[in-house]
Amino acid sequence: MYINIEPLMSMSYGDELNYDKIRLDNFELLAKDLNLQSEIMYSILSSMTDEISDIAFDVSNNHKILYHDALCYDGLVKLIAQTEKN
Repeated sequence: MYINIEPLMSMSYGDELNYDKIRLDNFELLAKDLNLQSEIMYSILSSMTDEISDIAFDVSNNHKILYHDALCYDGLVKLIAQTEKN
């Protein structure tokens, strides 16, 4: 069964509502909207992406220990790592 998830969010990030199109410059606009310095926003994003990567890696490894390999987790960890670089 395929579930179609709407790509539009109810809150924009900067000037973008489509989560597939959010880029770093959208967060710069969001920081401006929130009266935050860009450096603070980048620090928050960096901290969040590090934590997400670590958690995804741990979940993938725990799944392998309990249930054996799962390509979906390996793929998710790789996707997160690629997204982090962008």
